[in-house]
Amino acid sequence: MAGVLDADTHVLEHEGMWEGFDDGGPMYPYRPLLVNLPTDTSWGNRNAFWLIDGEMYPKAAGRNAFPLHTPTTAAAEMERTDISLGARWMTSVSERVGDMDERGVAVQIVFPTVFLALGIQIPELEIAICRAYNRFMAAACAESANRLRFVATLPFQSRDAAIAEMNRAKEARAAGLFFRYVETERSLGDPYFDPIYEEANRLRLPVCLHTGRALFSATGPVAGGSNAAAAFTSLVSRRVPERYPDLKFGFVEFGSMWLPETSHRFLRQQKRTYVGPTSPSTRAARFDAQLLKDYRIFIACFADDNLPSVLQYSGPDNLMAGSDYVHQDPAQEVHMVDDLRARGDVDPDVIERILCDNPRNFYAL
Repeated sequence: MAGVLDADTHVLEHEGMWEGFDDGGPMYPYRPLLVNLPTDTSWGNRNAFWLIDGEMYPKAAGRNAFPLHTPTTAAAEMERTDISLGARWMTSVSERVGDMDERGVAVQIVFPTVFLALGIQIPELEIAICRAYNRFMAAACAESANRLRFVATLPFQSRDAAIAEMNRAKEARAAGLFFRYVETERSLGDPYFDPIYEEANRLRLPVCLHTGRALFSATGPVAGGSNAAAAFTSLVSRRVPERYPDLKFGFVEFGSMWLPETSHRFLRQQKRTYVGPTSPSTRAARFDAQLLKDYRIFIACFADDNLPSVLQYSGPDNLMAGSDYVHQDPAQEVHMVDDLRARGDVDPDVIERILCDNPRNFYAL
């Protein structure tokens, strides 16, 4: 049995990440700029943000707000004592690895933070910011002796640029590709993504679908099981995994409780009957107990999810677990390993698969 692989951790973006932005090219004046406010405004101690193309990220208050942990110059972040800045920034790999040792984790998969709610309208700027992020993360992870692996961000507004960035990320030993439940105002089953999926299939880089919102002006929550269900339905109903037999799809930080409800809805859809003419577009998509395994779909559960119920639909080989390390929100699992191993309602062998074998299978590590 391999060591524990934490399927969902994060880095907090900082000013050093944008050094050498666009190699000083035409997008350099558009680089993310750090803005700090006084603490006596309506923003309170969430008083810092990134200014990117005239928009603020994150938007900690007001209409359509999405507070995040970046930038760390916000008073709320500067007051933290649980995790060092160097570990949060990944500028001190040794401190981060020390935290992993204390938590009983052998490998962390690292996702971004500001990209969880980032909507850039200029394609060239999106290319530059993704490249800067991936370059920094590749260099940081290279110092970890394979204990830290990053998930690469992609400039989806340009499919050619996204494919080029995927290849650079593969060479830099990225563990996967960062997606949200909607990209470029399209659901993930949209044919627009077919060339990207085809290249990901060739490169053996998994699609890592994480909670988030792709557009600054988009409505709805940044996170939520309903978003996972929407993305899952889009991929499955259009049978996307059938076209790319080596491509894996992971749902991260949604928990797993959405799966039984979504599965039940699919099963009811299969049983429905029609009166009058029908067309192929109205037929129910496939769903059965073998679907997740056949479609190579993996789901990151929470340690307190109703796993006996979830396992009826997922099976023992398609669940994994992530701690949301460095974030302090409802998804964080400070004692993920101990909490899962302490459960008495799931076979210990299945728990070890969730902690160790299944995420290594998904990320091909």
